[in-house]
Amino acid sequence: MMKPIKYTVSFKVLLFSQLFFTAAFITLRESLSLYLYNKGLPLHLCYAITTSAVSLFAITSIGWGIFFKYLPSHKTLLKIALLLSIIAFILINFSSYAIKMLAVTLYVVAGSLYSLTISLLVNAHFGENHDRHQGNQAYQLILNIGGFFGILGIALSPIGHYKHLYFASLVMLAGTLLLFLFTANRILYIEKPDYNKWSFPILLTGLTLCSFILITYASFTRYLMILTFIASVLYILKLALTERNRAYLLFLMLIIFCNGVFWLSNAIFNIQFPIFLSQDVNQTFMNIHLSPLFVLVTDPLASILFGGIIYYIFTGHDFNRFAMLSVAQGILFLSIMILTIALWHAHGQVALFWPLLTRTVFAIAEFIIITTLRAQVAEFIKETERQGFFMGMLRLSQAFSAAIAFYIASHFTQNSLNISTRLASDFNLYFSLSLITFSAFCIITGVWLLHRNIDKRHQ
Repeated sequence: MMKPIKYTVSFKVLLFSQLFFTAAFITLRESLSLYLYNKGLPLHLCYAITTSAVSLFAITSIGWGIFFKYLPSHKTLLKIALLLSIIAFILINFSSYAIKMLAVTLYVVAGSLYSLTISLLVNAHFGENHDRHQGNQAYQLILNIGGFFGILGIALSPIGHYKHLYFASLVMLAGTLLLFLFTANRILYIEKPDYNKWSFPILLTGLTLCSFILITYASFTRYLMILTFIASVLYILKLALTERNRAYLLFLMLIIFCNGVFWLSNAIFNIQFPIFLSQDVNQTFMNIHLSPLFVLVTDPLASILFGGIIYYIFTGHDFNRFAMLSVAQGILFLSIMILTIALWHAHGQVALFWPLLTRTVFAIAEFIIITTLRAQVAEFIKETERQGFFMGMLRLSQAFSAAIAFYIASHFTQNSLNISTRLASDFNLYFSLSLITFSAFCIITGVWLLHRNIDKRHQ
């Protein structure tokens, strides 16, 4: 029985600031495809921009991580990330397509920088692996609470019209910046060595320029993500075979069939699900007229409630993380299957209850996977000189999954005026996704059982 950890004032300040940042930042992420579609962009282009943004968020995170030791203090990084986020929310309301793409670019660059910096600061507060895992659960709970308020703002706004919502997000980001300015002395910052004062401006300019080009030429971005991921997988496979390292093979299994499949599902929910809700879902639930986008609110809400239960259970205890990932994959499959069955039986608009249940179950799987996967990966990969590369693979698999999500969503969904045609294409999409998630569940479960039996033999 382990003692519950006590959080410092510094950690609580970080959580409080993260609450505001997430509430503001998530509004653009969750509404981007629907917002662009409402502005007259073709559905195919909306998918392309949204998935490219997800991919570039992951890639820029890797870029920041590689050169992080050459960057200025964490205080400076957080301030600049918040300033760039504020500029992004200002520019997104301009009518020019190029300016909108610049806004999305700044949104990606700022978000990745902020997320990486905050994650490092959060983990720096804990020395033990169990404490770090529990601290990340608390951090994830705060993310979900912030996400709840941000998505609630989307649900309460007219579908596709988010000018006032984005202004409110801008105000919250400005408030977060002020919070950091006034509480700078209360936060634990990681000491950093001397750095070249030109390194950060050069890196920031380079990443912003590259991201703008890649998000403008989305097809090239997808090819780049796919080829880079395949090359990285082959490299790790080579290491596993030449060094006879079973941990590397297990790592690949988790990256592809757990992390990859989860982010594939998540990307499809981000780019296609809001449009599906706005077009093909009944707006009445228990005789109450609701916007279908209220379904999105159930994701963070379920994560908060279920995450609170998990957090309580984990306090003072430790569990087999591989087993938890197997269970989470099963729950992920169940969430997709619920919607698939609802679409199969639909004759007209889908009842609001089924997307509501789907997102709720999906949120449970999401919380377990996100909070468990990194701890499990760190347990497998012991070599400090390679940990940066392997942790970067988590982001790279996310980028790869977003690229694949574009092709799957574009192949199956149709922008038709006929609801029967749209429902049929939606069924094909989610049925295919359910097959993928079920296969991943079987593989992860099989690998876990095999891994457990091998460990028993060696004991």
